[in-house]
Amino acid sequence: MGIKQRLRTGLKGNRRVALGWSVLFVAAYPGLFVGAAIPSAAAFAISLTVVCLAERQTPRRAPGLVTALKRAQLDAPHRLLLRDGAILAFAVRVAPTAVAVALAVALLALHLLRGLLANRLRNVVLLRTFPLLTRNLNLDALRIPDAPPAWLGHAHRGWLIYAGLPLAAGVLLDHLAGTGMSAIILATLTVAGVAGVAGMAAAHVGRNRHLGDADRVKAEIARQVAAFRPEVVVYFSLAGDGTSTYQIDQWLPTLHKLPRRTLILVRERVHLPRIAPTSLPILCVPTSADVQDLALPQARVVFYVAHAAKNIHMLRVRSARHVFINHCESDKEANYNRFARVYDEVWVAGPAARDRYRVAGGGAVADRDIVEVGRPQTAGIAPAVAPGTRPFTVLYAPTWEGVASTFDVSSVRAAGAAIVTALLSLDPPVRVIYKPHPLTGSRDPGAATASRKIAALVAEANARRAADPAFAADPSYVADTATRAAAAEQVRSLTARIAELAEPSGDRDEAQLARDHGRRDPAAFAELVACERQLREADWAAVGRWSHRVVTDRAPDLVSCYNEADLLVCDISAVASDFTVSDKPYVMANVSGIDDDTFRAANATAAGAYLIAPDAAGLAEVVAAVRGAAPGADPLAGTRRITREYLLGPAEPDSYTRFVAALDAVEATLPARTVPAQARGEVIAAHG
Repeated sequence: MGIKQRLRTGLKGNRRVALGWSVLFVAAYPGLFVGAAIPSAAAFAISLTVVCLAERQTPRRAPGLVTALKRAQLDAPHRLLLRDGAILAFAVRVAPTAVAVALAVALLALHLLRGLLANRLRNVVLLRTFPLLTRNLNLDALRIPDAPPAWLGHAHRGWLIYAGLPLAAGVLLDHLAGTGMSAIILATLTVAGVAGVAGMAAAHVGRNRHLGDADRVKAEIARQVAAFRPEVVVYFSLAGDGTSTYQIDQWLPTLHKLPRRTLILVRERVHLPRIAPTSLPILCVPTSADVQDLALPQARVVFYVAHAAKNIHMLRVRSARHVFINHCESDKEANYNRFARVYDEVWVAGPAARDRYRVAGGGAVADRDIVEVGRPQTAGIAPAVAPGTRPFTVLYAPTWEGVASTFDVSSVRAAGAAIVTALLSLDPPVRVIYKPHPLTGSRDPGAATASRKIAALVAEANARRAADPAFAADPSYVADTATRAAAAEQVRSLTARIAELAEPSGDRDEAQLARDHGRRDPAAFAELVACERQLREADWAAVGRWSHRVVTDRAPDLVSCYNEADLLVCDISAVASDFTVSDKPYVMANVSGIDDDTFRAANATAAGAYLIAPDAAGLAEVVAAVRGAAPGADPLAGTRRITREYLLGPAEPDSYTRFVAALDAVEATLPARTVPAQARGEVIAAHG
């Protein structure tokens, strides 16, 4: 990518505004030296002010310019030298020689102190960066002190780069007022202040020095894990920014109920704080060597929720059985990946998943290694009920665009706006809930743009509805309005209590978070779960049963969105499979353009779905057909029941019971059965 293209892509938001900041950024530095050379106090002061403002705004407004300057050896430290050099040049021109020399000494002292402070803060960060990290394990034996305050930790990258400004202000004040001491006084105070900050950083180094013993830290964490004696390990590894933790979050309610001591093991540090609140201990082990050094003698089973290259590090542990439980149940290719043959067993929802592996052939998972356990995550999905006085609600929950274009089955870009527009134009009106996949737009920026457009359509529809006098006079809307105030007050009360019970967060670093997590009262988690359940119910009531909604945060969760909906519009994804538990109708977007019969034959989840084309043609007819029918009496109700059992297995025994029975069975066979060494050996060899 050339410099011009980098600059073009680096202009965020309003391009004219971004370009304006870029011009100011580039022009202000020469202006500093021009103001110093003339000399002109006004020109120098204006240029220095513009430089400081541009340094704050340009990285956000035009990051491409900052990147280009860095490549040209004009990064922030070099620009700081230019600023301080201009300040000194101005002092030489307008101040007495003795004052200029004193300021030169002060600036040199500031740069030395800044370097010393950066070194001390780097030492603190290194001391407090543990080789292993935890949640919900007691680390009091390590005597972890509080982290340095945030303002100190960011000093050498934030406010400290402006430490030379008081010197410039003193020179300007002396020049304009005809005095001679302001610059000296401000320089002395600035140097003393920065020296004091460096002393604080040095004190933090001393308080944290004992944490530099990595072997001691590892030994204490290993002791805590051994004391917990985990019987089940849930392994999670995925590259990215932590947005993929939804894959393990959906398993947490099931894991909390297991009659086994369960440990969650993650590989990337970014995932540790992103995993939803849980009482289960979590251990982050970034390196493969530390994975192999883990002592987990009681661990009989290791569960995997996603395929990842780093899975092979855990697969080398031969003392446990390795079971792939996945994070979804759909017709996507990831659900019959041949990589799955490296596990001892693959647990799937129902016969459909077994058939996918069978059809895949070519070395896919052997039928004898597949166990059908249902989908325990669907336990909270409520069955269909008559809508009563609330409006008919349609949930649009599309999938994301996939890791590559060949896996893209998302309707967001191809049909999302058409679908939502069609729903919002229905008469009688419906309520629309839009919940995109958490990863929407992460690969394709066009999908992110389309998703924002859909959200804007929903917001505009809400505004029109609120401004419509006829709608506001509707009795059901008036009744709904009357209940919102009470629900909003309940939301505020519950939110405040959840904040008190919530797991530690904020400005604390990894070490302090690990310490504070280990000190939490276990009873607080149970209350937290109860409050969050109440909050979900109150939250919907506070928003209003007639209000359209865009849900992009972790809460409300997908299950509560299912329970709010009378009809689902979705893509080929686990959303469709899970929704079949409710016996409610669902619509699937056929964005591939193939005929409906071929589409249904290729996708088991489509068997019980109403299908629509990318232009949303036929959606209005589907809504008309199902909104007047009693629960489970629409034209495809019988087919959906057959589809549900094919996708998720029988309703009895329930999925959790089947899951625990499968766990009992795999533990019972462990001593007599070895891992599939040939299949696993091939994959491990291929990945080094």
